[in-house]
Amino acid sequence: MECYTDVVPKFSVIIPLIPLHDIELKRIFEILSHEQYLIEEIIICRSETPSKKIRRIENKYRKYARFAKLNTRVILNSIEEHAWDGTNRNRGIEDARGEYLAFMDADDDYVENRLSILAGVLEDDSISGVLHSYSDENLSEKALKNDFDLERIEYSGEFSSDLTIPLMCRGENVKIHHAHLTVKRLEVQEHFTGIFPGADTEYCKRIVMLGKNIAYCPEQLSSWNRKRNLRYKIRLLKRKFSLNY
Repeated sequence: MECYTDVVPKFSVIIPLIPLHDIELKRIFEILSHEQYLIEEIIICRSETPSKKIRRIENKYRKYARFAKLNTRVILNSIEEHAWDGTNRNRGIEDARGEYLAFMDADDDYVENRLSILAGVLEDDSISGVLHSYSDENLSEKALKNDFDLERIEYSGEFSSDLTIPLMCRGENVKIHHAHLTVKRLEVQEHFTGIFPGADTEYCKRIVMLGKNIAYCPEQLSSWNRKRNLRYKIRLLKRKFSLNY
């Protein structure tokens, strides 16, 4: 494990979660273990969690962490009600203590050095946050640390809730998929709204409209795994119709 001191900027990693995605934490913890020296805490914001099951779930997460050789503190923030991913993340924002808030989704894939690249971008005091690109295909394990040019994201709309007007960078539309925005906690204290889908897009637009400097990183640091999400949809249908679930 790499050595670190308290002067190293730390991430609070916030992961919204529904029960069907518990198993995905095995893979996410393995990814995060490669950069745990950069992580203050991992906050799992789980919905649909009966209070009588909390201890069993916490033990399961500890087992996942041990298997991944992840020594970082893992916090379970749970509620019994159903919640969208954006409103789940809000509880993580409230609890976070790290310098940076790094949002992740359990059903995405990520490069192993994602946090290192983001930390390098956020060393610039003029930048309040960074939105990175993503791939529709499979990723390599690590992304290249190129001397890429960062550009400020712009929004020409009048209302952040208008999802038809895109964010722009260098005259091109900026794609937003899941939680690919990382922000400095003390500079950006905004919360997600309850809209679905589109909470991530609205959140990014609102921060840009507040005048915060949100940089765009062209590196593809994550991907949406279509096969994994197909398996999730099958499990969801099985649960709905009580088929072998």
